[in-house]
Amino acid sequence: MSDRTLPMVIGETENTLRALLRQTLRTTGIGGYQEWVVLNLIDAGTSPEAIATRLRITTHGVAAVAEELIRRGLLLDALTLSEQGRTELAAARESVGETTSGLVEGVTPDQAQVSRVVLETIQRRAAAALDASPSPENAGL
Repeated sequence: MSDRTLPMVIGETENTLRALLRQTLRTTGIGGYQEWVVLNLIDAGTSPEAIATRLRITTHGVAAVAEELIRRGLLLDALTLSEQGRTELAAARESVGETTSGLVEGVTPDQAQVSRVVLETIQRRAAAALDASPSPENAGL
C-alpha cells in the first residue's frame, strides 16, 4: 500500500491526465484542456454560464476561449460549432477515446464505481469549499 495521501494521488493523476490530453490533442486543431472542454460543452448545448461553472473560470474567461475558437474557425459564434469545429472535435474525441480506453483497461466495474463515488464526493466538497470562500478567481462564476 502506498504512503502517499489521497490528495497527492489525485493531484498527480490530474497533472498526468492533463499532460496526456495536451499530447493527444497536439495532432488536432484544439489547443488544450479549456478549448477541449468548451467545444465539448458547446456541442452538448451547455450555456456559457454553465461552462464557466464547470471550468471554474469566469464567463469572461469562457468568452475569451470562444473568441479564440471563432478566430481559428472552430466556432461560428459563442454557441455554435462550425463544420471545421465538428470535424476537429470528432477526430479529437476518437484520439482521446483510444488513449483513455487503455488507462481503464483491467479496472473492474466495482472498482470503477468506487472510484466514481470517491471522486464525486471529493469534487462536491472542493466545489463547496470554493463557493464558501469566494476569491477574485471565482468572481463572476
